[in-house]
Amino acid sequence: MRLKPVRFSSSPRPGRACESRFNTGFTLLEALAAIVLGAMILTTSALSFVCLLKRAWARDMIAQAESLGSRMSASITSAMKTSSAWSIYPDGQSYLADPVNNVSSQGNALVCQTTTASGQTIIVLFSYQNGRLTRSDLSASDTTISVSNCTPASGYVFNQNAGLVSGSFEIQTPVERLTFDVYGTSLRMR
Repeated sequence: MRLKPVRFSSSPRPGRACESRFNTGFTLLEALAAIVLGAMILTTSALSFVCLLKRAWARDMIAQAESLGSRMSASITSAMKTSSAWSIYPDGQSYLADPVNNVSSQGNALVCQTTTASGQTIIVLFSYQNGRLTRSDLSASDTTISVSNCTPASGYVFNQNAGLVSGSFEIQTPVERLTFDVYGTSLRMR
């Protein structure tokens, strides 16, 4: 028995030409899988980007709070060190009502009085009220620094002990609570 040689033809069979034209794309299942995979990648990327933006915003808020707190601390220290007299009051209204009789050893208001070389008296009031610590120059009736989201670190912002004035306040940020401590003595005490 003899085998017949097989011939291979380079031309497709007549039925194959139509069939191969429809098999060139993706199936429905492949297309749906690609869409789902793409959506998952985009969602993950978007969530990562949102988390990155939130962290950057929180760092910015902390930096702003640190800057304001440091400026307020430096202002209080400078006023205490250059003052010729200072007094602590329960609050700013107590000082304004009766500056002589309302003096206290602890409170939420500190008044520093400085006399310049030309004889001009400068009175600076640091007052905590309703979550805001402010510095006001009473001789110019101007609020120069104000810190929001602020609370006393312990009971009152300002305390006096053996001639040393101390202040302690906290600023709440979205992530953490920052604490600032201030110490100083007036020129008379040095």
